[in-house]
Amino acid sequence: MMRRNLIVVIVAVLLSTAVSVLVGKYTFKAKPVAWVELPKVFNDFEYKKELEKKYLKSEEVRKKILDSLELELQIMYKQFESKNEKDIPDDVKAQFQVKRENYLRKKNQYDEENSQMKADFNSQIYKQLSQYTKDYGKEKGYSVVLGAEGSGVILYGDDENNVTEEVLNYINNKYKGLTK
Repeated sequence: MMRRNLIVVIVAVLLSTAVSVLVGKYTFKAKPVAWVELPKVFNDFEYKKELEKKYLKSEEVRKKILDSLELELQIMYKQFESKNEKDIPDDVKAQFQVKRENYLRKKNQYDEENSQMKADFNSQIYKQLSQYTKDYGKEKGYSVVLGAEGSGVILYGDDENNVTEEVLNYINNKYKGLTK
């Protein structure tokens, strides 16, 4: 009798284990993992292209201002070139020095502003890109969307899991307001 009960218990345990495995297998499917080519997504993102145009316009305006200041300095310097330093009035030397310092100050200021603007724009782009990619991943049911950037973080990804073009289309449509 004891042996029969033991067999019943073992069969019951085996059956419940088998049922648990089957239920788990068909109920808890693992969500897929995808990856994107980060440089391509970043460079082809419409928002990035728009901010890049703004940056280049700003940089161009600043360059024109610096070019004008530099031209003034060159003209003054050419006037000095043919003269002996003693023949140049002190007020003209002082004026040249003030213009030179103004030029250098502006150049440094513009370099810093350009760097800061570029950093701010990149931060805005990555923030928006991350949010749109997160939305895409949730919408498509991915557990993870990885970014491959050629630095060796992702050494291999099956091409069937490469969703670069899909993500790129999604984020650009989302940015343009074509996707909710």
